[in-house]
Amino acid sequence: MSDLLFLPNLTTIEVPQENESDMLFKVETVCAPERCPECSFDKLYKHGTRKQIIMDLPIR
Repeated sequence: MSDLLFLPNLTTIEVPQENESDMLFKVETVCAPERCPECSFDKLYKHGTRKQIIMDLPIR
């Protein structure tokens, strides 16, 4: 089902939820990044998870 996203670094962890206007995908990364994407520091610390809403153009 993750093929709908066309994002090779993410894998779907639950079946997508869908209503008449939206689709909700719960995903996680396939592998952890080696460096911080913000500052490029080479030691990463996980402080928890977060929800992130990404808006896109309608696909249907």
